[in-house]
Amino acid sequence: MAFEQHRPRIKNLLSPSAPEIAAAKAAIVQKLSESEVADWQELKLAVYAAQGQQLIQDQQLRNLPPDDQAAYLKWEIAWRLGLASLQADGLVFPMTAMQVQQPLGLTFTQQTSPSSSVSGSLTFEEFSVLLAHKYTIAPKGLEHDAKGFVLHDPDLYLMRINAEDMHARVASALREAVECYRLDLRIAACVLLGSASEGAWLELATTIAASGTLSIPSTLQKELDDGAPRAEIVQARTFDLVRSQCANQIKAANLSMPRWNGMNQIALLLRSLRNYSVHFGGDALEKLDYGSVGVLFLNGSEYFNDLYRLRNAF
Repeated sequence: MAFEQHRPRIKNLLSPSAPEIAAAKAAIVQKLSESEVADWQELKLAVYAAQGQQLIQDQQLRNLPPDDQAAYLKWEIAWRLGLASLQADGLVFPMTAMQVQQPLGLTFTQQTSPSSSVSGSLTFEEFSVLLAHKYTIAPKGLEHDAKGFVLHDPDLYLMRINAEDMHARVASALREAVECYRLDLRIAACVLLGSASEGAWLELATTIAASGTLSIPSTLQKELDDGAPRAEIVQARTFDLVRSQCANQIKAANLSMPRWNGMNQIALLLRSLRNYSVHFGGDALEKLDYGSVGVLFLNGSEYFNDLYRLRNAF
């Protein structure tokens, strides 16, 4: 009980973030896409290797300071939770019976006097999950290779977009869009993609205005000051503003003017898909099949990535 006071702090150090769990899932998917079948030890090794770390024997681990033990074991938890998530989504299949993983424990040694010390441990039962000894990749993974998994797992999809501080509503729309696509709800997926695009453009426009580096057109500023800005006007005015005054920022974001023009076309496409899906009427779209929407998702990740790279240039 002498070490219980450390439990909240150590648990915080042990708990992986959402991006860390996503990174673990990506490493697991990559390993299974290469070998099709792997045991849990191989998957664990793949996760640690992706982080540039080597596996440490238990005795070596116990000799490390508690905080260092926690930093190492955080990736143990990340691969456990990542594998459990992939399994729950049907993206990987267990080939053997499920077993509870051993609880994680950390060893403490505290000096009580110059010549003596006391040792103890903390065990974290909450990180024990049911996993199989061996796994295989789902058929959809074999079809599409590792890249195909990003269309079936929100974490992996968001990993392709370099925007850690993305607005929560944009991230939520993208996550739910991937879930809808996975369930073959293509119209719903298009609505959410269009919504996420509108949010990303609004984030870009707001960042540009807050930077104070440019003179914001009155029509755009009026929309930004409105509690319910019209997405179509925000996107159009922001596109024109960047094209006419932001050559340095486009270069800093590693973009080009032709690429920026192309992004405008993608924005228009996503908005037209959203409008078609939300508003009844008009001719049916010719290409709203599963494969075409999948391509839209894969191209869309680069589109969102470029938008947020440009935003970060201000």
